[in-house]
Amino acid sequence: MKGKNYWKYIIIGLILFVVLFHVGAIFYLMTQQTYEITSVDYYDKGQAYEQEIQAMNRGYLFQWDIKFSNEGQVTVTITSNEDLDFAQDLQQLSMSCMRPNDSRLDKDLLLPRVEGTNTFSVIHGLKSGRWDLRVSFIGNEGAVLYKKQVAL
Repeated sequence: MKGKNYWKYIIIGLILFVVLFHVGAIFYLMTQQTYEITSVDYYDKGQAYEQEIQAMNRGYLFQWDIKFSNEGQVTVTITSNEDLDFAQDLQQLSMSCMRPNDSRLDKDLLLPRVEGTNTFSVIHGLKSGRWDLRVSFIGNEGAVLYKKQVAL
């Protein structure tokens, strides 16, 4: 008595099972994930982004010199072209210091103006490492923003 050879049916069945399993898994994953191109408050975010771009463009009109001393002092000197109206009544700058790898070290500083100059200075207390700086002030033309990465 000869037995029938069922191996070819088992192999074809396994291949069909694997193919159907993968197609089903792909379909399931495609229907479970949502990719939102826009958010609910896309207009407000777009307006805030546009204002930041305009503030950065105004910041490019100035020459910025940011120095960190060994004594823990940060000094920001701003110079402008003669045709720009630099805010003479500006008394302080705002500086956000963000640490990319440890947000617990982030710090916001207010730099008071050194009397009679376009220099602003304060003790910073920042640890050594890489920092993302955002220096800003409100000038006569609106908000001014300058971004820089530094390594202390």
